[in-house]
Amino acid sequence: MSALLPARLLKWQRLTLGSLLVGYCGYYVCRSNLSIATPLLTQGAGALTLEHIGTLGSVGTLFYAAGKIFSGVFSDAFGGRRLFLAGMLASAGCTVVFGLGAGMTVLLGAWALNRAAQSVGWAAAVKVVSHWFSPAQSGTVGAVLSLSFLFGDALARLFLGGLVRGGMGWRGLFFSSAAVLFSIAFAARWTVRDRPEDVGLTLGNHATSEPTAGAIARAPLSELLAPLLKSKPFWMACVLSLGLTFIRETFNLWTPQLLKDVAHFDVGNAALGSLLFPLAGGISALVVGRLSDSVTKGRRGPMMVPMLLALAASLFALRYAEQLGSIGVLTMLFVASFCLLGPYTFLAGAIALDVGGQKSAATASGLIDSAGYFAGILSGWGIGALTQRAGWSATFTVLAFAALASAAAAAVFGHFEAKGDNA
Repeated sequence: MSALLPARLLKWQRLTLGSLLVGYCGYYVCRSNLSIATPLLTQGAGALTLEHIGTLGSVGTLFYAAGKIFSGVFSDAFGGRRLFLAGMLASAGCTVVFGLGAGMTVLLGAWALNRAAQSVGWAAAVKVVSHWFSPAQSGTVGAVLSLSFLFGDALARLFLGGLVRGGMGWRGLFFSSAAVLFSIAFAARWTVRDRPEDVGLTLGNHATSEPTAGAIARAPLSELLAPLLKSKPFWMACVLSLGLTFIRETFNLWTPQLLKDVAHFDVGNAALGSLLFPLAGGISALVVGRLSDSVTKGRRGPMMVPMLLALAASLFALRYAEQLGSIGVLTMLFVASFCLLGPYTFLAGAIALDVGGQKSAATASGLIDSAGYFAGILSGWGIGALTQRAGWSATFTVLAFAALASAAAAAVFGHFEAKGDNA
């Protein structure tokens, strides 16, 4: 298909997707830093407890979830580029404040505002993508874009873990994160455009039935929401997002602490070991995204159900992490990530593009994400309190049952997909 497109359009498609990919990787440098800093924040004089860290995580996730509700609508109404850039600048600024902070109140406020700023990034990127690529490419393009929060998370952890291993404290970690994101935002200002028409191009040589950019900008909220509220796959994607985001956010926040506690890694190696989770997820996203376009012909359900059942099995195995040894724990972590993050990337990526189209893709993405992150609030304080009081075995039991419930939801989603109930 790409061979039929003009060379200049292909160049801009690659530049746009690459810029969004790098940009959202930058968001993660200012997001994964709390996870990497957790073992540092929980030791020494004035150390925070696991419940303190959990509170930071939960409040941050609450602000992120609330922001997601509006980010998609704003991106659909006003364009993705300006929100994508504004979110990066605001997040970097809040990260500097966190690094300067002292006391739980300041840290909590800075982290909450950082997560609120970050909430606009993904929906804004999806909005830009919806203008630059055709619906037939949504699975593959969605998978590639999802690498930003998978490989991007892994690269962020590699970078930040290296700083920790070099002896940098948590404040320096946050200042370094902000510097990286500021730099990426400056570059993205020149390489991200809302749509092909902004650089004198059109997407292919055929007219599109989608509304024009001007019509989208004038579309009232009711027109953005109407096709989604009638879509059964959209509602099931929201249900799926509840379980999968809860599990993912648990691993995102707690993996370094898990490796320190049950695999007995030191702080630096725990930080680096945590990159295995997003790395395995990035591989999974590429595999399932491509297969869902080429093998299952746009159907996402048949890919998700068996993977989520395997996820549940790996989480049950992690209940016995102390007996598995460090290699066993890392192996099960890889399996869990591979089986979780491939299906997860469908939700606010390919599925949002499928059910929302060019007009409502960002709104769908924001609402699906928001539903999940409200459940993800429990991954902070809830998991911190549970682990501190009952241990990691109890935590993995809860996660395993969440995976089983998600597999059931995926089966229902697949049923609606097979019937063609998109609206």
